[in-house]
Amino acid sequence: GTPTLDIHIPSKIVYTSETIKDAFKQAVEYYPKHFNGFEPKAITAYSWLYCPQLHKVLPPESNILAVNAGMHLLPMIETFDSTCTFIRPGSSLQKRFEEECEKGTEFHFGMMYTTTPEIETFGKKLI
Repeated sequence: GTPTLDIHIPSKIVYTSETIKDAFKQAVEYYPKHFNGFEPKAITAYSWLYCPQLHKVLPPESNILAVNAGMHLLPMIETFDSTCTFIRPGSSLQKRFEEECEKGTEFHFGMMYTTTPEIETFGKKLI
C-alpha cells in the first residue's frame, strides 16, 4: 500500500546523476499538485538499465554505472540476450553483450527504487 511513482527513462536522455536527480525532484513536486495530493514515498523504474550484470559490458567510468550506484537495484527473473533490441544493432555495446552471452552470462532486467528522502542526496554512492 505504499504509494510509489513509476517512471520511464527515455532513450537519448543525458543519463547523469544530476539529470536523474532533477527528474526525480520534478516528478515528486508535480504529482501532489495535479493528482489529489498524491505523495509517493519512492520512485521506481524497470529497465535493462538496471541489469545487475552491466558492469560486465560497461567501463567502470560509465555514467550508467555511476547513476545506478545511487539507487537500490533489484534483479528480475526476466532475461535478455545479445540481440538486445533496445540497443543499436552493431554498436560496441551490443557487441560486448554478445561477447558476454557467448561466455555464458545471463543478463537480467532489473528494477530500481529510490525513496523520496534519498532524492536530496542522490548521486552519492549507496553503501
